[in-house]
Amino acid sequence: MRQLGIAVICLLLALSAAPLRADYRQSYLDGRAALGRGDAAEAARLLTAAAAERPQEQARARLVGAIPEPYLPHHLLAVALARLGRCTDALREWETSATQGIAATISGPAAEARSGVAECRRKLGIADPAEAAASARAAIRAELLRALEAFLAGNYARTVELLEDLPSPADAPSRAWQLALRSAARHSLYRLGGEREPMLLAAAIADARDARRADPAFRPNPELFSPRFLELWSAQR
Repeated sequence: MRQLGIAVICLLLALSAAPLRADYRQSYLDGRAALGRGDAAEAARLLTAAAAERPQEQARARLVGAIPEPYLPHHLLAVALARLGRCTDALREWETSATQGIAATISGPAAEARSGVAECRRKLGIADPAEAAASARAAIRAELLRALEAFLAGNYARTVELLEDLPSPADAPSRAWQLALRSAARHSLYRLGGEREPMLLAAAIADARDARRADPAFRPNPELFSPRFLELWSAQR
């Protein structure tokens, strides 16, 4: 009996000496509550612990009781970090959350993430990728219009210059337009020069072939391009 008592005491001592395992559910719930009452620092500490123990976000998790609810530690941690002014860390957590793809399926967190990411990027001076891409496309379209205006005015050398300086558009139709217009301008310069510069003709043919490859569905508008150029275009395969 005395030996059993000693064994129980030893077991209790061992348990008391062992570190308590963190409960991610409680850390998450307490972190969420801290965020709700405006204590972003405490929320960040608790949500960091929850995310470390259970990093995978869930749309339906049993946190307390029998009713499932979202478990979004990375998203809420990002919210807390953003409120603390730690936007770089917040963006990293939102990126992790976005990669897992759960928060994006829930309207409230999805909208909160979009707003938070946009605000943090603004504070850090980081351009939004979608806005930057749209701005780049608009700039390319403007340059293509300038080149077309020069072409229609008969300024073929200026047309070639503008199109050579223009970066290759990412979308196939714009790239085909760029190459076809440059081909037509070079072909016009070749003809105006008395067809004495074979390098110009070769460059026009190369551009026409590249344009057809860039967008096989592209067709030069016969109202903008000369019949002679359309013949050159049709001869390329």
